[in-house]
Amino acid sequence: MTLPLAGTDTLPLSWLYSQSKLQLREIVTAPSHTGFSAVHPIELADPAEFLAPDAVVLTVGIPLRDHDADRFDDAVHAYVARIAAAGATGVGFGTGLFFRKVPPALIAAVRQHRMALFEIPRPVPFMSILSAVQEERTRRARLAQEQLNTAQQQLTAAAVSGGLDALLSTTATRIDAALAITDNDGRAHAGHGHAGIDAVEVARRQRTSNAAEDPESGTWRITQLMEKQGERHHLLTAVAYHPFTPHHRSVLRHCSGLADLILQRPTYLRSAQRELNGLAMSLLLGIQGTGTDAGVPQSFAHAVDAAGRVRPVVIQADRPGDLTSALDRTD
Repeated sequence: MTLPLAGTDTLPLSWLYSQSKLQLREIVTAPSHTGFSAVHPIELADPAEFLAPDAVVLTVGIPLRDHDADRFDDAVHAYVARIAAAGATGVGFGTGLFFRKVPPALIAAVRQHRMALFEIPRPVPFMSILSAVQEERTRRARLAQEQLNTAQQQLTAAAVSGGLDALLSTTATRIDAALAITDNDGRAHAGHGHAGIDAVEVARRQRTSNAAEDPESGTWRITQLMEKQGERHHLLTAVAYHPFTPHHRSVLRHCSGLADLILQRPTYLRSAQRELNGLAMSLLLGIQGTGTDAGVPQSFAHAVDAAGRVRPVVIQADRPGDLTSALDRTD
């Protein structure tokens, strides 16, 4: 049974050791690994093909117990070499069943391959380790979803109240990255710098949807294709000094959807303005529409309440400039 963690997330081995109820005893600290992606109890002599990358192998030593004393050390080293080559990050060794203590040869082999090693006391079932990891995995997934919901609410509020600039500013703060929106001709529609990074210049050079790392500048970039509008389309580019996690990508997708709505709003408003202009001309000329062009009744159908009434609004000002300002805000 393999217990993978969500996405590409790993749990630190220090977290596993801190679970006092498991009574695990750290023997070898792995300097090259900080976490694990799966917990895999397995007793095969060669489990390599069944292991996930960065897995922790749990064993009571069945693959090692049948070797003669003069060949035992070689067998242990060969076993550890196989699971290390498969990408295992550590070994949890159960004592008290076939081995009274952790074999010195295992300690040496694990240390040689820069892996982790911990002892599992006889009273602790392997299933309790899997259960503890599953509970933590569920807790972290729930927390990540709550954080994503909060971020989406903040982005939506920013888009409604402040438009494209506020949306990019809020998104940049949430994911610690510079952002830019450009079209397929390289024209910039909006941008927000962050940590000294100008995402607009990066976006102008990159007009396809992909992700990449730039070792020269020490930055990571992700470019996302937005909704197409005829032959034109927009691109949302994010540039940061860190890799983009699944959480960052989810926030960017939400930002992209909101930006699409904002960019398409002028087209929608022009369409509504043309409809109103046509209605006004029909009223002045006394023309009553027919068929799908129902004239006044159809046009007012979107403005009436449940009782069929229209509530007009009168705006009055002492100065023309104040009136213009009020009408702009109303629009």
